[in-house]
Amino acid sequence: MARSRLRLPTLIQPRPRCWRLRRTATAASLLLIAAGVAGAGAQPRGSTQVAPIRQAYPAASNSIQLGHTASVTGTVTAELIAAVLRRRLGYRVRLVLADVAFLYSALGGERIDVFPGAWTPDTHAAFLRRLGGRVDSLGTLSHRARVGWLVPGGPAAQTVRGLDDLRTPAVRARFAGKVHGGEAGSGVMRLSERALRAYRLNGWSLDPSSRAGATLALKRAARRGEPVIATGRQPHWILGALDVRFLADPKGAFGGPQRIRILGREAFTADHPWAAQVLSRISLPPAMLQDLVMAAHDRGVDAAVARFMARHDHRVAYWVTGRIGR
Repeated sequence: MARSRLRLPTLIQPRPRCWRLRRTATAASLLLIAAGVAGAGAQPRGSTQVAPIRQAYPAASNSIQLGHTASVTGTVTAELIAAVLRRRLGYRVRLVLADVAFLYSALGGERIDVFPGAWTPDTHAAFLRRLGGRVDSLGTLSHRARVGWLVPGGPAAQTVRGLDDLRTPAVRARFAGKVHGGEAGSGVMRLSERALRAYRLNGWSLDPSSRAGATLALKRAARRGEPVIATGRQPHWILGALDVRFLADPKGAFGGPQRIRILGREAFTADHPWAAQVLSRISLPPAMLQDLVMAAHDRGVDAAVARFMARHDHRVAYWVTGRIGR
């Protein structure tokens, strides 16, 4: 299994609710873990069809802390992975909700075990550069992801096809010279600043807000038929709910297609060999991931995860066992 060895100093202080995992266990606890019994013998709440953890893959503990962002994509994928680890491997999984900067800091400091939302190679490059050998690259959750600037597909933005069109004074005036951005310091905002420089978009401003704020700006503009530019990414529920499109990026300021990687803390594979194998096999084709995100937005995260597990039982079985077919 390929590993990424990168180091990250603490970016922000850890939150009180996150604690360092204990990396030792008594001999009795290890025997319980090897038998697939959670904790001191109690089955994890909400778990079903728990498979015994094989003695060939003893784990250092029966608990995993899994970090995720507040986005629909980040939340539903984390809940799906947690469901697999709980129901099929018998783990206790604690979900840690935080911003991206904290999650990378916590991963490098071993305050969380897994982060399944690393956008590589461009979107999270600034965070990844600071990881110096304190992370395991476990697998690829999905590929052909994308970040960039979105516009409504209506007539208000019909004549604007790419970022190089934004240099025209008339176009700048039409959009009030403003790009509605996400969180300051986020990956897409760093790349947006690079786009401003690459295309020499003098007179344009990048207004930070939040991911939800950028999405709201697109919704309002699409509903009113007004021109707007906002940061965005794919997969995202808005791509299926509204008529929006990415502006072409001929200079590659936002990078190429992105891969969403699953990262583990240093020594995660050694401490949780079976879980690491399962995580290395978890993969969602882009269309399947987009469908999962849309279902989470439309029906709720729990319903979307339950629907996925029911519809894709063979895929989940492959993730857990490594065997194709029944």
